[in-house]
Amino acid sequence: MNSAIAIHTFAGGFAMGMAKHLVCKMQVDVNGDDMTPPRKSEHKTALQDARINHPWPVLALDKEKIRTFKHNADVVFSNPPCAIWSNMNTKSKHWKDDGRLRMIDDPIESGLENESRAIIIESVLRSWTAGRNFWVDRARMLNEHGYGVYIWLHNTKYMGGLQNRVRFMFIATKLKLNFPPVSTKHITIGEELENLKNLEPGISYEPKAMNDDIRKFWLDAKPGRLKEQVPGWLEHKPSFAARKLCLGKPAPTMVNQYVVHPTEARCLSLNEFRHIIGFPDSWQPSRKQERSCDVIAGLLPMTRGVSPRTGEHLGSIMANAME
Repeated sequence: MNSAIAIHTFAGGFAMGMAKHLVCKMQVDVNGDDMTPPRKSEHKTALQDARINHPWPVLALDKEKIRTFKHNADVVFSNPPCAIWSNMNTKSKHWKDDGRLRMIDDPIESGLENESRAIIIESVLRSWTAGRNFWVDRARMLNEHGYGVYIWLHNTKYMGGLQNRVRFMFIATKLKLNFPPVSTKHITIGEELENLKNLEPGISYEPKAMNDDIRKFWLDAKPGRLKEQVPGWLEHKPSFAARKLCLGKPAPTMVNQYVVHPTEARCLSLNEFRHIIGFPDSWQPSRKQERSCDVIAGLLPMTRGVSPRTGEHLGSIMANAME
């Protein structure tokens, strides 16, 4: 069976999916010692979650060693931090000096160093629209090393996932890839509601000023963004990322813990987040779920990365190309 390694994949949802079709030899990331809070603690939590849930080794290396360690894997895959490509960051004239861009080049250099047959990097769609020249430069360099490059735009909801998660994939490879048709249908939250009800109950996020007025607002609110729906009499101010799920659609891309259940006056529990993102019910966070503030610590390592469903779909494509 062909082998692969993961670089910069947070909790490893990408690796979990790819491992359905390839042998995942290891997961490698930086040790995070030079990161600033809160990213430092988030990074370390993600690595700890990966260690207690995956069968492969999870290594934390000095950033200088990421590109040069020997692994001989056929495929190198990665989902480095995507905050580089935010509107605020790319509008700065200094965004090209962002040190996190180095993390995109890490899997490229590692793949070249080990003569891997494919190098795969996932990011947000804006990385292509705002940083196209960046990717074109990498594609031209990899062409000179004998790699062809595929640009794959995909959505998890068309691969059996429960999220409307549009992403961009840069695939440099010496293989000929065949991308089979994906489903034109998708599963809605309403269709999955019974399965969500059968999950073990757990702690869910609550604002510090939680009260019956907020619960009423949650019940009365329409699906979608909550910030614009707050009535004048309610002092509570949801964040820009706060959402209420819609029964007739998949979940949106979820980036924080403030996601309200479609029929109940509460936010989702970590078990519900885990199910919707596509992680198995056996997945356990390293942070105990005892208080409202614990939900985000368990959620971020899962949501900051590729959905296992997407990883599985791509792993099948790569395995078929190497037959």
